[in-house]
Amino acid sequence: MPALALLKEATPKIRSLVINVPFHEAWQKLVTSIGEGQAAPLLERLVITIQGDVNEVQNNGPYTTLSTAFTPSPNLAHLQLPAWPIPATPPPQLSTVTSLTFDTPFSGLDIPALFPCVQAATHLQHFKFKAVDMGAESDPNYSNIFPVPKLRSVDVTTPGFGLDMLGNFNAPHLADVRLDGFRDVVPDAVWEEQDWGWDIVHAATAILTKLSTRSPEIRRLDLYYVHFADPKEDFNSILSGQALPALEELILERSDLPDVALTENASKPSNLKKLVLRNCKYITINGLLPFIQGRASEEFVLKVKDCQGIGPEDIEFLSKLVRVKSA
Repeated sequence: MPALALLKEATPKIRSLVINVPFHEAWQKLVTSIGEGQAAPLLERLVITIQGDVNEVQNNGPYTTLSTAFTPSPNLAHLQLPAWPIPATPPPQLSTVTSLTFDTPFSGLDIPALFPCVQAATHLQHFKFKAVDMGAESDPNYSNIFPVPKLRSVDVTTPGFGLDMLGNFNAPHLADVRLDGFRDVVPDAVWEEQDWGWDIVHAATAILTKLSTRSPEIRRLDLYYVHFADPKEDFNSILSGQALPALEELILERSDLPDVALTENASKPSNLKKLVLRNCKYITINGLLPFIQGRASEEFVLKVKDCQGIGPEDIEFLSKLVRVKSA
């Protein structure tokens, strides 16, 4: 019996299925061959990834494959799809999904078409969107704000469609946010100040404002290769608790956090209990020391790695004030 036929026969027993193909026509063929008309009562995790763009441009367009494959799947909790092309209608599997990921090698997506999929996931708790675009083709001004009442965590590229979508989420119970600004089109060794253009820094500042208004319960903020339009003022609002009053953990990598933001918030009370700094080249012991002195306790945790302004002797001294760990 051919392999696909064996998989089709085994579909009712499958708990986790990963389909990784070079282009979208290939995965549609696989999904149809394996799951068409097949119930998947035990399926908990379905991951579909595409390595590159579509094979033939004339075949571009909405697909309907998932509407009639692997359904019903009452236990499906995690679904990962390419962000393009988008289903013509939200597939029924979304009704049970708590974790939704769009992970795509494409740029130039159509953001309005993504919203029905997210809105159909009424139990959504975890949302992830990763794409290659630098935001030039996104639409940060697109407005379609809708409630995502159960959402707890997000991990999105910035700027770009992931950030655009986050900007339209009304998620009052959101607790964990990761903004990913890294793009491998710029080698890490040569990533410099000029690589953060206005589109990039403005997007970060804008989303901070929206999150501070709609998601007051954020406890963990992870900024990866994220620069702000006004680093001093934006970090003042973060470190003081003004923007995110419930924030307990702040993770910064290749951030533009300046010393002045640390010193100005050294004595301001906040809920911050953990600070992680990696490759943050604008901070020195002159800014970090007073900030840590203002939070000296056994509960506060500091992690520092590869920050050129913080030497081994500085870390040794700081370890006398708070718990210092390798980042």
